[in-house]
Order: sequence, then structure tokens, then C-alpha cells
Amino acid sequence: MFVRTEPDNIDDGFILMVYIRHLIRDGAIAWNPGDGPVDGCTSMLDLLVKSAVVMLTGGDIVWCTFLVSAIFHALATLLPMAVILRLPAGSPNRRLVAAAAVGLTLASMKSGAFAASFLLEMPLYVFCALGLVGLVVLTRRLTILRMISLVLAAWMVVLARPEGIVPATFILGATLWMERSDQPLRRRIAALGMFVVGVAVYESWHVRYFGAWAPNAYYAKTSALRANEIRDGVRYVLAFLSNTAGWVQLGPVLLSPLAILSSDWSSPRARFHYALVSTTAVGMLAAAIYAGGDSYPHGRLLTASIAFGAFAIALAMVHAQRHLGTVFLVTGASVALFQCVQAIPTGPSELGSHVVVTLSRDRECDRAFGNALRRVVPFGTIAETDFQRLKYWCDDLRVVDLEGLNNREIAHERVSDAVRMGKFRPVTVLRMRPEVWIPGFNFRTMSSRVSAKPHPLLTDAETQMRVLGYDEKQKAAEGSVAVELAGLYVPASLRVCGIAYNLFVRKDLAGKFSEAGFRVEGF
Repeated sequence: MFVRTEPDNIDDGFILMVYIRHLIRDGAIAWNPGDGPVDGCTSMLDLLVKSAVVMLTGGDIVWCTFLVSAIFHALATLLPMAVILRLPAGSPNRRLVAAAAVGLTLASMKSGAFAASFLLEMPLYVFCALGLVGLVVLTRRLTILRMISLVLAAWMVVLARPEGIVPATFILGATLWMERSDQPLRRRIAALGMFVVGVAVYESWHVRYFGAWAPNAYYAKTSALRANEIRDGVRYVLAFLSNTAGWVQLGPVLLSPLAILSSDWSSPRARFHYALVSTTAVGMLAAAIYAGGDSYPHGRLLTASIAFGAFAIALAMVHAQRHLGTVFLVTGASVALFQCVQAIPTGPSELGSHVVVTLSRDRECDRAFGNALRRVVPFGTIAETDFQRLKYWCDDLRVVDLEGLNNREIAHERVSDAVRMGKFRPVTVLRMRPEVWIPGFNFRTMSSRVSAKPHPLLTDAETQMRVLGYDEKQKAAEGSVAVELAGLYVPASLRVCGIAYNLFVRKDLAGKFSEAGFRVEGF
């Protein structure tokens, strides 16, 4: 499913690749090195792991990013299977059936494949989180060495994604409390203190280096009113549950904690482990809602919660007894069977754009377009909202992401309305006055838009959204802002690889672009 899944925006992966390049080449975490540090990648651990792979192998950054994402996507499926098979209790047959069920469920999970196709940190985050809870489940006695291992694993979860601090703290704290008979109180407090100090040191460094405690992308997609994020998060989950497949994946997360109330468990420890995993799954779901969900469909940010729900079912298939055991055996087998049927390939020869971009030479088209821009405005600013890969192909260009994903000033603007894709507003262009503006994601077309009348920025908002590729009405120019933008910019285009790249250029530079081979309105 991973290679056939189509990410909604492969440019998100290229944001990470830019940071990998700059970390390796310059030793700095920055988008435009001259603009100073900015944490535009959500996961510090993902950045470090992929940078290390590129350095050790000397390989192509795009290929290494793809390969590491694919490997952790596979490992996140294999790890819970290995944990289930190594459980010290339960019959071998039950463990085998449970391992097969959780493996098939995770391997056929559409949300997991969709998340991995962005080539970002979700597979690594799921792997680290499952690794932490796997250590807990397989711990028979809490020794000093095992406590240190749990603290290290919890740190990895925190570094994998910012919200990882919630499950990491909960799992570590609950485990240290549950295993109080193995170690004296002072040692357990010392272990928890070591975790807290490590997190505090990292956050202190983050604030000092980047000027903020959270990644830049968090602020770029966060409203000044938390109620907006919660409403968006609830709508995100409800949309995921609007079909049978959504209920099959997320249903166990919502319902499985009820089994904690039953007494049909093989031991108190087994019941605790199940309760820990199932409640963590619910907590991860709550965190996704609180953060505002996602601007993309298919449950990308629900992957960790669904994976924990599947793992909880597998644990129950081994440890639950009598009628409760039967219920979980039927549930686990049914979920795995349903998802496997849903995952039957309908187009086995089709590859997602993350695979196509990695393996093909289509990148040369974007690079040629970037080189043409460089010849006209070598030291200018290229403003865009959905063309972050331009920065990767032409790194010496100063590219500014108007959504704020890689720009601190925009990301930290106070916006009281709902924020989903980012904080771009047309007035930002007026304030920045970039030499080139590439609006929306629908800027590549078969024919040039230069001759389109009226001026694209003078049409109504609905037409702008359709023509320029915006997703939200507030991103379209209206009224006096539209008039000012139309007075400042003219439409232009450049044909590359048989495709017209449409953009806006400042009127004072229109002649230079025309001389460089661009088609410009009025020339």
C-alpha cells in the first residue's frame, strides 16, 4: 500500500530534505541560511536519523529519505508482531494468531501508508512509541538497566513528535508506579526525574536556538483560539468515521478501554498492560483532536492511535479469557480480514508521487524553472504556498513559504479564525513585496494564463480558488487588497517540459522577465 498511496502534498517531504541538506552542509537547521535558524521540520529525531543515513551512505537525499521512511513503515508493523510472539504468557497458538492479526492490520492500514507516503516522521514516531510500550510489556522485573532503557526509549518518543511527550510521560510514569515492588521509591523518582531533566534540557535548547518551544509548523497551523483547533479536530475525526473503513480502524480505539472493567484476564499484570496500551491509544486520539486534526484526509495523524488500538487487541487476544477472550479473537480476526480485503490492489502498476519523484527525472523540469528565475532575480525572493520543492532543487534561491511553515514571522502571527493549511493571507504579499509570487498549488497548467481576463486577482474569491488553486476563501484576495495586488503584480508564465509554469512578477521587473523568455502580460 505504501508505494501505491498518493500523498496529498509531496512538497512536505521536500521541506525536511532541505533541512537535511543544510544540517549536513552548514551544521545549521535553517530554511534560508541567511534568515537564521528555523525549525520547519516537525520531528527532530527524524531529521537526525535521515541526516545520519545520508552522511554515512553518501547517498542522494531524496532516495535516502524515501528509503528510511519505507524501512520504519515496515518496522512499525513488524515490531508489535515480535513483541506479541515474545510474550511470556499465553499459549503459542494464541500468540501466533494475535501476532498475525496485528501484523496484517497494520500492514493493510490505509492511514499508516498514507502517513508514510509524505516521507515525514510518522512511521518513526509509531515505531518509537510501540517500542516504548513493547519494552514495558516484555519487562518481567524492573531492574536499573531496564529503567534506564525505558527512559531512553521515552526520550526517543518525545524527539519523534512534539505531542510524544504525552504518551511518553504517561507510559513511563504508570510503569514506574506499577512496578513499585521491584525498586525503592527513590530510584523510581530518580528515573522519572532523569526523563524530565532530559526533556527540559532539550526544550531549553530549542527555545534558545529557535526562539520557540515547538516546531515552526505547529505555530503556522495554530489559531489564537484553541476552540477553533478543537472544532477542527472533532470534524477531522468525524470525517474519518464517516465510512465503514474508518470505524473498523478507529472503533477499537474508542471501545476497547471498556474491557478494562472485566475480570476475565489471565493476571493483574496482563490487565495493566492492556489498560496502559488502550488508554494511551485514546490519549493519542485526544491529542490529535486538541491539536486541530489535519488539513489532509485519510487519518494521517490518527495512525499512532490506531496502531496502539490494534496492539491492544493483540494483547487481549493472548491474555483475555473466557467470553472476553472469544470477543477479542473475533474482533482481531475480523478487523484484519476486513482491512486486507480493502487493501487488495485495484491498480498494482500505479505508483504514488513520492515513488515517482524519487525514481524519475521529473525533477529536472522544476530545476529548469528555478534556474530561469535565478537568471532574472538571483538575489530576489520567491514567495510560494505549495512549491516548497523549489527550494530543494534550487537551494541558492531565497524561497519564502507564505503559509509560515518555514517562516517564523508568518507562523507567529496572531490569527483568530480557524487555521488548517497555514497562515497565508494575501495581505502578506503586499507587506513583503517579493519579486516573484507563485500562488496556490494549481500553478502548472497545459496552457498559459497570461491572457486570462479579467486579471486573476480581480475576479471573485470563488474563481480565484478554482483558478489559482487555493483551498480556503480567506486565502483569496478581495476588495482593496485585490486591487493593490493587481496594481503591483502582472501574470507571467514559462513553458518547461511542455507545461506552463504560471506565476506573478512585480511590474517593475516585468521587462526583465520578458527579455529572459517568460511570457508576461503587456509584453
